[in-house]
Amino acid sequence: MSLKPETLNKIIETSFKKGNELFKYKNYENSFKYYQRAVDTIVCRSRELKKSLGKEHHDARLVTLLDCCCASLQKTGDLTQAEKNAITMIELEPFTCKGYLRAIKVYRQLNKLDTAYSIACKGYTKIKKKKSADKNFKLNIVQYGKLKQEVISLKMPTPSVGQVSYNPMDKFPLEIIQLIIAQLEFKDKINCFYVCKSWYKVMSNSFQLFQDFSILKNLKKSQFEKFMKFINKNNNFNNTFLNNFTLQPIPSAEKFIIKELFNRKIRIKSLNILLKETHSSELLAHIEKSDMSFKESISSLTLELPIYESNSQSVRKIYHFFPNLTKLSIHVRRFDLRSIMCTHSASYELNKLEFFFLSFGQEAENHSLSGSFIHSLLGNVRMSNLKEFTMIGGNPLNYEYMQTIPATINKLKMIKVSGFTLDDFLTYILEAESYLGCLDSIKIVEKNTKVKRTIESWNEEDLITKGVFVNLTSFLLRDSQMTPRVFHKILRSVGERIKDFHIMNNYNLIFKKSELPGEHAPYGFVDIRKMILAIPHVENLSIVSVPGFSNKSINMISSVVSEIGHPKIIKSLNLTMNKINGDGIFTLLKIFKKISTLNISFCEVSPHDAETIRSMKHVETLIYKMSDKVQL
Repeated sequence: MSLKPETLNKIIETSFKKGNELFKYKNYENSFKYYQRAVDTIVCRSRELKKSLGKEHHDARLVTLLDCCCASLQKTGDLTQAEKNAITMIELEPFTCKGYLRAIKVYRQLNKLDTAYSIACKGYTKIKKKKSADKNFKLNIVQYGKLKQEVISLKMPTPSVGQVSYNPMDKFPLEIIQLIIAQLEFKDKINCFYVCKSWYKVMSNSFQLFQDFSILKNLKKSQFEKFMKFINKNNNFNNTFLNNFTLQPIPSAEKFIIKELFNRKIRIKSLNILLKETHSSELLAHIEKSDMSFKESISSLTLELPIYESNSQSVRKIYHFFPNLTKLSIHVRRFDLRSIMCTHSASYELNKLEFFFLSFGQEAENHSLSGSFIHSLLGNVRMSNLKEFTMIGGNPLNYEYMQTIPATINKLKMIKVSGFTLDDFLTYILEAESYLGCLDSIKIVEKNTKVKRTIESWNEEDLITKGVFVNLTSFLLRDSQMTPRVFHKILRSVGERIKDFHIMNNYNLIFKKSELPGEHAPYGFVDIRKMILAIPHVENLSIVSVPGFSNKSINMISSVVSEIGHPKIIKSLNLTMNKINGDGIFTLLKIFKKISTLNISFCEVSPHDAETIRSMKHVETLIYKMSDKVQL
């Protein structure tokens, strides 16, 4: 080899570092290649030095590199080569422990315990004699102690032919074994099947170990196949359920895992399928062929996937496939442009569904097909027992989908659904012949809405007599074009049960003492006094980025609270992005006995006042970020 010693050293060091890095990330095959490259470089260099100097040259790094090679080979399963390397280590350095310890590990893995014991005794005896004879002999005490311990442990008698070996499973209580296995990750639990028959029996009798689990991206196809065989073998259709089953495989394994899952006769209570590449039509084709008892067992279904609709395969088929659904959640990642959205004239009744969730990812949210998909999925569908309806994103073609929402709805959440307003919902809901006043929570974040200049098609009297908001406990309105007139109508109709009240960045809700319109408020003002009187028992209050909200508004709040005597304790108060300073906050703190969390970010509160507030006992947690207007 004609390379300079400096270059050779650099090759050895670089290969060693790269091998360590790959080993760290469990890339054992490639880590071995780099270790072997370093070994070959040292061997070639030693041969050249032997020719030039006429004597053997030993590089101390060689044994360490051979040890690393053995470690990688053991991980890849090449135990024959690992054994050869370990023997070479012993031959190179017979008076160090490293080679003996590595050989013992290899022989243990080969299940050659007698050979391992022989090597351990040979090494320990040889090193012990050397240590006694040579006072200057340098010895690694830690490794020497390990070698001695190996001699002791390997000396323990092994069972003779016909003798039953000691099984710790027979001694440990079943509950302890269950607790140990419960702490393991899913893929490690699968490996426990093959430890011994006793372990398999314990796991078969402890089905609750698998009742809540997730199959995530790092799972191999073979591991999933083993698990499905175990489930299939031990499944009892009378009383055994997998409570919560989450599938999120890597894209390359999606089709295999979906096919494997729906080919089995199992029962699952809650199924969550999160896919990146496999689209809805492919999934529905597998579901259609699956066992009916499997489909009937599912009461909660979550799908996160790309949507591809056709004349033969529509996501709407889910209603037919899973007749016992009480919860349905669909997240659209993106749309396939080949999709043909069908209009379904036949009505469909979902009597058992209580929770419906539909959301659109970033790629799908503003897609031209989002409106057609909403119409295809919800057109002529009735959900008479629905308690919660959530839609996030999307661009509906019309308001027909609102017919899905029954008058008995408890919770309504509409986040950035293009064109949807609270006024539209009230127009629809008040047309119902009867309304039970079941609405408990309403959260609306508007998008692409305009001020409605026409008079509402509903009146305040209907709102009160039908008790739409009488049992309301949570109200959130954000980015809305609602006018103060409509806002006051809603305030006058709510009961006194509201605990959470949040108004955030609503352009026309300008605060003042009166409702009369002014030069900068063509639609009038919100009377803050009337607002506080309408929510006397509020616990979580947000008044964020509200035009006209100032220290005067806080004085008015303090006046009303002093007058009615409550609320005295606030769990959360968010006053972000308002024209209020430290004086206003100090006024509030004189009225409220306790505020768990106070948010005054981007207001006009000085850092000094913020520190004073933080030190007060009234406030447990203060969230404070300075506005650009604050000068230090």
